[in-house]
Amino acid sequence: HVALAVWPSRALLVWSHVAYAGLRLYRLPFLFNSDVWAATLDASFAIAVTATRRKTRAESLALGSDIVRFQLAAFYFGAALWKVNSSFLSPRTSCSSIVAVALFDRFASKEAPAAFFE
Repeated sequence: HVALAVWPSRALLVWSHVAYAGLRLYRLPFLFNSDVWAATLDASFAIAVTATRRKTRAESLALGSDIVRFQLAAFYFGAALWKVNSSFLSPRTSCSSIVAVALFDRFASKEAPAAFFE
C-alpha cells in the first residue's frame, strides 16, 4: 500500500488488494477468522473497484466502501450471534460477566465525565 502513496492508480489499488487476499489464502489451513474476513474484504473491494472501472475514482471507492461496510456489519453481527449462548451468558463458565462488571466500574465511577451519562 506504500506504492499507492507514490503512484496512485486504480490498477495498483486492485492488485494490492488481490495480492493481500492471495497471500492470506496461501497460508491455508493455518488462518485465523480475521484472516478469512480480511481476504474476503480485500477480494470484494477489488471486484467492486474493477467492476466500476468506467466510473470516476470517487464513485468506485464509494461503492467499494459501501460493500466493505456491509460485509463488516454482517461479519460482526454473525460473530455476536455466535457468542450469545447459554454458556456465554452464565457467570460460572464465562468471563463476560467479569468484563461487564469491570466496564461498569470504569464508566460508572465518580471519575467518569458527566457528559457520558447525558
